[in-house]
Order: sequence, then structure tokens, then C-alpha cells
Amino acid sequence: MKVDVTGRHVSVTEALRKYASEKAERFAKVNKKIVEVHVILAVDGKNSIVEVIANLARGGQIVANERHESMYAAIDLSTDKVMRQLQKLKEKVKDHHHRGGVEPGHDSAAGATADDVFNE
Repeated sequence: MKVDVTGRHVSVTEALRKYASEKAERFAKVNKKIVEVHVILAVDGKNSIVEVIANLARGGQIVANERHESMYAAIDLSTDKVMRQLQKLKEKVKDHHHRGGVEPGHDSAAGATADDVFNE
């Protein structure tokens, strides 16, 4: 997974770059299909703005924006928001795969097992 940290009208220190990269690399624990994460740091008056964009393998994107007085806190808030979105996506996919199926060996219409149907 590739992690890019850039500043929008702000110079990004090595400490900020390392902190944002370490936080973004946690995304791989939840979703292995993340191809690239782009972290954009900006300052607007007193507030620091952090935008995190996670690109998924099949073309999807997860985006989170946060504002805070501290740049580190804004990074924490935005990466936590992406983690929640990734976990929600994971649960959604897991539920989708388990939904609507009939248990193996059961006839859903009659409520009988396959052995009951074939042994008559």
C-alpha cells in the first residue's frame, strides 16, 4: 500500500509525515484491498484541516475530512473516521455474502432436510 502525505500551502515536517503514514498504514489491517492512501494537510486560520483519501482496488474511494486546532488531533480524527468507514464496508460485504442463502441440506419450502426428501 502506497501512502502519500502532502501539504496544501503548508510545509510538511518529517514528524508529521511519519505520524500520518503510520496512522494510514493501520488501514491495511482492516482491508487488504487498499491500493493507495493520500493524506492532505492544510491550515485555515487557526484550524488544521486533514483530508484522507483511501483508494480501493476495485475503484472505490473512502474519504474523510476533519478540522481541529492541532494538526495531530486532526490526523487522528480523520484516520479514525476512515477506519470506521472501512469496518462498516467490511461488515456490509460480510452480511451480503451470508444473506439470502439456504442452509445446505435443507429444503426451504417444506422445511425438510435433503435426506428426508431423497429417502421417500
